[in-house]
Amino acid sequence: MKYVNRLIHLALSQDMTLSVWDGEEWTVEGSRSAKEVREALASTDMDNLFVRASEGRYASFLLVWGLEEDETIADYTDNELGNELYNQLEIN
Repeated sequence: MKYVNRLIHLALSQDMTLSVWDGEEWTVEGSRSAKEVREALASTDMDNLFVRASEGRYASFLLVWGLEEDETIADYTDNELGNELYNQLEIN
């Protein structure tokens, strides 16, 4: 969960909010708490982590649990914010 934790930290350190969709319901909406977000993750096989910046930019990250650490973030929104955050994770 190293890269997911890094993603959470990056987003929150840039004053963004996070929401978690577990495939059936929003388990967290618009949070600024890393602890709250981490506790909401991995209750199912996959989650969508939505990141929203204050200026209305957003990105979504598909998290698939049970994969290798560097594959947990299986996909993400190919837009400016998604690319910016993903590239900062330095996943080899």
